[in-house]
Amino acid sequence: MNPYPSQQGTIYHITKTCKSCGCDRLKHSVYHEELGSVRDRLGLRESKINHHSYDSPPGLTAKQTELYWSSLAERAPTGLGGATGAAAWRAWRTRALASQLPKQDLSLAHCRHIDENHRKQYEDFVAARNEIALDIGVASQYHGASVDCAGCNKPIRSGSITVQAPRIGEEAYFHPTCFSCAECDELLVELAYCALDGRLYCVRHYAERLKPRCHACDEVPIF
Repeated sequence: MNPYPSQQGTIYHITKTCKSCGCDRLKHSVYHEELGSVRDRLGLRESKINHHSYDSPPGLTAKQTELYWSSLAERAPTGLGGATGAAAWRAWRTRALASQLPKQDLSLAHCRHIDENHRKQYEDFVAARNEIALDIGVASQYHGASVDCAGCNKPIRSGSITVQAPRIGEEAYFHPTCFSCAECDELLVELAYCALDGRLYCVRHYAERLKPRCHACDEVPIF
């Protein structure tokens, strides 16, 4: 996982290991079989988003889906065990789910170090985030006069595939390559994002903008 600076400026590398074999759990296939879809991981209702696989953004036709992935070619993942193409994207998705959507940020059931006195504060934090910040981006083919991308400020032409972030604004359109976390610059896995001060964040870094994360247990103390 990415290193995070402590308040004193020291860099710590967080290593989460599999209890069975001791390997990095982000590389462990069994661990990731438990991750499920973004919808399930976030606990969002079926009415809010449609179920979709890693390579099929909801609402796009087959041709539009092809255009969507073509537009992401410059950001295709590399260095993931030599995988290329669809296999590389699957490997990236597996790691991104665990990194961007840590379970301990989503549910008290996955926290080990929040005591009884602070559970209500944790639940209030999660409820507020889900109400005002958390959402799924909407991929579509843009038609109309050229607009500026909310990420890079460069033009989005009519006919281009875009991703809209309603939490940022109804007219907040992004190039697919720009739909990334403002902190780590990772593409947002399955378009899941949190909005804060007009910027996109993954769930992990949204929490860290508001609370310091413990570098030992990887939890965010909500007190």
